[in-house]
Amino acid sequence: MSDPAGRLKIQIQRSTTGVRCTIRSTRPVTASSMLKGRSSAEVATLLPLLYSICAKAQSYACVGALESALAAAPAPGANHRRQLTLTLETLREHIWRMLLDWPRLCDGTPRREALAGLIAQTRALFGLADPSGALFKPGGDTADFDASAWLQGCGAVQSLVVEQVLGRPIDAWLAEVVGHDSLRAWAESTATEPARLLRSLIQAGESALGDCSVTPLEDIEHAALAARLTAEDATAFVAEPRWEGAARETGPLSRRRGSALIRALEKSTGKGLLTRLSAQILEVAQLASLLRQPGEADQAASSSFGSPEPGLGLAEVEAARGRLVHLARLAADRVLDYRILAPTEWNFHPEGPVAMGIAALPDDEDARLRRRAELLIMAIDPCVAYDLDLAPARKRLAPLAEGQDTRPSTLQ
Repeated sequence: MSDPAGRLKIQIQRSTTGVRCTIRSTRPVTASSMLKGRSSAEVATLLPLLYSICAKAQSYACVGALESALAAAPAPGANHRRQLTLTLETLREHIWRMLLDWPRLCDGTPRREALAGLIAQTRALFGLADPSGALFKPGGDTADFDASAWLQGCGAVQSLVVEQVLGRPIDAWLAEVVGHDSLRAWAESTATEPARLLRSLIQAGESALGDCSVTPLEDIEHAALAARLTAEDATAFVAEPRWEGAARETGPLSRRRGSALIRALEKSTGKGLLTRLSAQILEVAQLASLLRQPGEADQAASSSFGSPEPGLGLAEVEAARGRLVHLARLAADRVLDYRILAPTEWNFHPEGPVAMGIAALPDDEDARLRRRAELLIMAIDPCVAYDLDLAPARKRLAPLAEGQDTRPSTLQ
């Protein structure tokens, strides 16, 4: 089955006042309507096939919404194991970008072999966490799994984080890198690709580029969010969401903004490139640390489920790129309505952080402006492919000499 992800069309235009960015999306945000009329079991099976990117997050949000609508409690421990798989998926998605895409923008070398090992290891761990294949079905299943193999696999993921991302033990990095100066010292003394990228930004004076005033998406009461997702204009809201009249952003920067490192970076460089990329590295370190303490939850990325009214279920899950919302309305175990609000629609809103961040970039020659725009797009990270169109720079006219006649000439 084809992935209904669509594409983002990002266009940069120049004007006399600077840079302007427009974003159009071909994402079929109503694709979930094909779930109508199906049973909860069918929906739980079909949905992760429709949405292949962040499939574990999609599955978790789906089963959470279905169970809430059915007033059915999951099996003991099911949500905990679901959250563990979500942690692994988020780690994989972040590290994937760091090893494959980040090097491209700082003359580094993609770490394809390390990435292949990570993908294989997380796939094996997903299988261990869900040996029966029913963990993300309504009710869930927490069949026993090989705890020894699980710990070994988690250790391998942690080792990769140390070797390929942090360049030092996870706890040491978390304790040492707590502000701008310590981050810079780490970037200058570490040979990993993420450190290389941050070092290049700092040395080029690009740390604050892309700073904008779009505010984070705060917690929303389930009843208020459900009302918005079931209103007559719900389709328009899902396509270009606003909350309280304003575009918002969601993702690692929003989740980690309470940490000492991100607070310090926002104070020194705003919500520019350095802060955004550092938030992803910080999230990798914190989530990798949690793998050794699987009984503890990540409070910055907790999931939320509820039933604002009988037969209506709502789930909010913090996926790698931001908050993912699923809403399901059921009657007699048949779906009457299903809505999905994905983080891409917040972050790549026409007035969201990507559009506003690119508009804040200084006008420059094409190659440099394109690279900086790509850095910002990557720092916020769409879950779909995108096309970046850069209008050519306008030819600059030589200044007029004093008293020069500017009237158009006429033929005699």
